Amino acid sequence: MSALPRLALGFVAGALSILIFDQATSFALNQLGLAQIPVYSLRPASPLGIPQIANQCLWGGLWGILFVILWDRSSFQASGHALAIVFGIFAGALVWGATSLAFGDFRAIAVGVLFGALIAGLIALFGAGVLFGLLFGVMGPAMVNWVVLPVVRGQALFGGSGRIAVTAVIGAMFGLGMAVLLSLTARLAGGGRG
Repeated sequence: MSALPRLALGFVAGALSILIFDQATSFALNQLGLAQIPVYSLRPASPLGIPQIANQCLWGGLWGILFVILWDRSSFQASGHALAIVFGIFAGALVWGATSLAFGDFRAIAVGVLFGALIAGLIALFGAGVLFGLLFGVMGPAMVNWVVLPVVRGQALFGGSGRIAVTAVIGAMFGLGMAVLLSLTARLAGGGRG
């Protein structure tokens, strides 16, 4: 696929990842009582009156273009079943530890097991590129939300300890979503890699 259609595909994958993965994660965090984030908000997000969800999709699409540029140059391959099991267990344990601090009861175990199984399953289905998506989401969009936006707005960096974890989870799921969507597109088009 030539460069321009590939970049357009990245833009669409980024916008869809906002609508599907980012907003679903925000909703789940709201339901767990870990955050209060507006989901699919139509509140104007800029002086131009653009609804917040449209603004998020625009930025998600721009992140999607960068994601495709980096994804196409990365060495992640569409394999890694053993890696899926190891990383899924690690991710589940990490989430269990974080949620046990918030809940201190059986809900932490349930969240950790479900998250670990979800990540392991997605890696097994779509390959190790899902890890690239997770890392991209944390190192790109989440880092911008921790450092760049607070500087621009004159706020404290990182937004506090509870906000760091929430932003990391949302960013990771956004990146994971782009990896999954691009992998699905490649499979449907008959190509190997997303």
